[in-house]
Amino acid sequence: MDQFLSLQFLGTFAGVVLATNVVVQVIKDLPGLQRMPTRWVVLIVSEGILFALATVQHTLTAQGVLLNFLNGFVVAAAAMSSWQVAKDNGVLAR
Repeated sequence: MDQFLSLQFLGTFAGVVLATNVVVQVIKDLPGLQRMPTRWVVLIVSEGILFALATVQHTLTAQGVLLNFLNGFVVAAAAMSSWQVAKDNGVLAR
């Protein structure tokens, strides 16, 4: 494996959820984002990743805008849930 993330993996549900979790954990404590609820940061990041991926892959159409928008909510919910499950089960340090 020559890359940690590839466009092929990022194009999967698991890939975009993983990327969302990683990006949010890195940026959530930045000065401008500290006052914003983390749930909003997760939603914004998931939408951004999905739209950026569609732009890079040249698949952003009128239908794609609506689907990416809705999928962003699904990805955000999965990212928040997976983080909570890992935290509750002691996988993550408290």
